[in-house]
Amino acid sequence: MAFAQEPSRRGLLGDDPLRISQPNRLDVTMTRQLHLAILALIMICSGSIASAQITAPRSSSAQADRYDNLQDQLVNRLRATRDDQQAYIDYLIKLLRKGRLETKLVVAIERYAMRRNRDYPFPFFERALRYEASKRGVALPPVENFASTRNVSPGATRSSTKDEDKSRWTITIRP
Repeated sequence: MAFAQEPSRRGLLGDDPLRISQPNRLDVTMTRQLHLAILALIMICSGSIASAQITAPRSSSAQADRYDNLQDQLVNRLRATRDDQQAYIDYLIKLLRKGRLETKLVVAIERYAMRRNRDYPFPFFERALRYEASKRGVALPPVENFASTRNVSPGATRSSTKDEDKSRWTITIRP
């Protein structure tokens, strides 16, 4: 009995006339240039849509408070997105206004934290500032002390008068 001859694997592996040839260097460089052009176009278009600032930009006037500008700079550059982090920066600004901390020290430590970790510099900033402030006789609490631990219902609003403590909550019941 004659066995059927197996199909030749040779045509499948290497001697296929319909095989696509390897791209040459010109094709590869043109493809790379096209990809880079598309990427640049996407970056230019998306740059006008997204904004990296957390706080609203202020109009720059000659009488602008330098501490407010420093506060905005710290919030934005240190990426202080949580409420406790922003409260910590508010506390630092109060210490700066009272003269207990130096502005040069805070700015220098902010730059140090940015060099350490550009994506999330706040923990480095907090630790380094606490260390340097303790050397100068200023005790800074950790940022965890600024976290709100109150259990507040969804209908609660915050009272905001100048003389009262700003951590007081009032509950309003709506019909």
